[in-house]
Amino acid sequence: METNEDPIPESIRDLLPATLSRLAAGLPMHELDVIVKEAMACEDALEREIETLEKEIGRHSKSDDAQRSNEGRRGDPIPPPPSSPLREPTMARIPLLPMVYQPNGEEGRGHVNYLESVDAILETEFTPPDRYFTVSALLGRLREPLKLPHPPNSRLHPHVSLAKSRKNDMESEERKRRLALEKQRALLSLDRDVVYHAEQPDATALLALYKKISAHRTAAVFRKPVNPAEAPGYKERILFPMDLSLVRKMIVSRMIKSFSSLHQRVALICHNCVKFNGR
Repeated sequence: METNEDPIPESIRDLLPATLSRLAAGLPMHELDVIVKEAMACEDALEREIETLEKEIGRHSKSDDAQRSNEGRRGDPIPPPPSSPLREPTMARIPLLPMVYQPNGEEGRGHVNYLESVDAILETEFTPPDRYFTVSALLGRLREPLKLPHPPNSRLHPHVSLAKSRKNDMESEERKRRLALEKQRALLSLDRDVVYHAEQPDATALLALYKKISAHRTAAVFRKPVNPAEAPGYKERILFPMDLSLVRKMIVSRMIKSFSSLHQRVALICHNCVKFNGR
């Protein structure tokens, strides 16, 4: 529960609009148009699924009330409403994802952007935003990477008591939240930095920064274009592919002349990655 003493939620609310604007600043206009259309389709899907759930809840509620009323008139004890355990989802029964949102007549072609039954809602592992890849990509870039456990024999995670481990985890999460806010403030302050936007006289400084990025331990998979044969569906989802080799060519050819322009191209790589792979 949020309290007035905790400055974090208020800080996040203050930073969110400017941060989303920064994330969207380097995206092509057509990609932004897709985001808007997908957001509208996502909102429509969520409203339809809420409506489906409300109808189902109302139907069960009326049925249970009638049954309990009849049992009460017979003088029998009224049992509590039965609990219906959720069935484990199976990959074979998960509804197929619709393709990228297409306005005008999508439903007429046999494709729907929402789930039509409560069973389908409960069985799918996807929420509406996850079915609209561009919206998820934009928001997913604000999220920290998923926390994965260390291997069983790893020495990176010391063996500590459960209570101490929980306390350390809480302190670590709080520290991460504050560092994330500081990072976002620093990134937003770049827009006021003259050097960040200044056109470089030659490619020397930009190539030096490119080499640092390309040498990073997580950069290997981004150094060359994605092979569509190794990533089925990539061409259909990613309309503006970008990789580090292309970034270097753009620097050398002087299509990229500033740190801000380089930052935007690298951000597009991140956007495409989250859009295709999820968090």
